[in-house]
Amino acid sequence: MKQKITSILDHLIRQGSVAGITSYKEQTDGSFEITTCLSELNHNTFLKYEATGDNEMFRIEIKHVFGYLDVRIPPQEAAGQLLQMLADNTGSFGNSTAFIGVTRDENTGQFFATLNSFHHFVTSWSDAEIAKALSLHFFDLVGSFTIQDSELTMLKIFGNTA
Repeated sequence: MKQKITSILDHLIRQGSVAGITSYKEQTDGSFEITTCLSELNHNTFLKYEATGDNEMFRIEIKHVFGYLDVRIPPQEAAGQLLQMLADNTGSFGNSTAFIGVTRDENTGQFFATLNSFHHFVTSWSDAEIAKALSLHFFDLVGSFTIQDSELTMLKIFGNTA
């Protein structure tokens, strides 16, 4: 299965600017860190995969770390902003094909904002077809950062110069 995933990633790289992926690196846990056009803004993108027991289908999870939550915001204001983020998160976040989540750094305790998505594929589909489907996700991912909600002051997006 790992060979199939690397082949799909290679197809995404060959697609160039359509997917926005330039390289990838395998992590010690078997996942992949993906370099995208957003990496230069300190965004991090990770891809994990999991096959069914019979290897006929597999799931790809993409987690894009794009900012952090400023916990110094007064609690009442933060609660309202968190509820607004959850309201905006119904179905997807920012018209992307992903939903917003939070992950906590075990070393610093800092909370980071993530966009998460899950994709299911049949193993018999060609690597090129799967890469084509995933390229739409990465296109949406980049597009989701073109418009930002200025009222969400607790969400600090990496690379945001404002």
